[in-house]
Formats: sequence, C-alpha cells, structure tokens
Amino acid sequence: IGGSGTVTVGGDVENRRALTNRPGEFQGTLKGGTSYKVKSGDVLNVPPNTPHASQGDPGGLTYMLLKINVGLYPWAMVSGVQ
Repeated sequence: IGGSGTVTVGGDVENRRALTNRPGEFQGTLKGGTSYKVKSGDVLNVPPNTPHASQGDPGGLTYMLLKINVGLYPWAMVSGVQ
C-alpha cells in the first residue's frame, strides 16, 4: 500500500509459539527463506502454512495481508461471529 521494505518467505520459525485465539498462527524468529524487496503496488502470493515476515525500510512499510479461508480456519473466527 505504501513505503518499501523486505518480506521474507519460507525458512524455519525458531522459538515457535502459538497465538492465543488464532488456531494455526504462530510467532517466532524466522531463519532462512527467500527475501523479496517490495514497494507500493507489489504483490506476493504466499502459500498457506508458509512462514513469512516483513521488515520496513526507513520511512516504513504499510501492506495488506489477505487470507482466503480454504478450510484452514473455523468459520466463527473468520467471520468475527462469536
């Protein structure tokens, strides 16, 4: 959407820990993978269950993350219905 930075896709997640109320989502340190320089207007297609991390350049990076539910997440979580 704006700015520029680097998005790393793939690799391994070290010190992986599950996120509360987000089944299948994890946090940790990404090691390895392929790094892509991105700027406003670029599009990356990251396959499901593929680790990824972003780092903005000086001035920042604003991006949109769109996850398409293909049975990976419970409908209640995706729809926001409790």
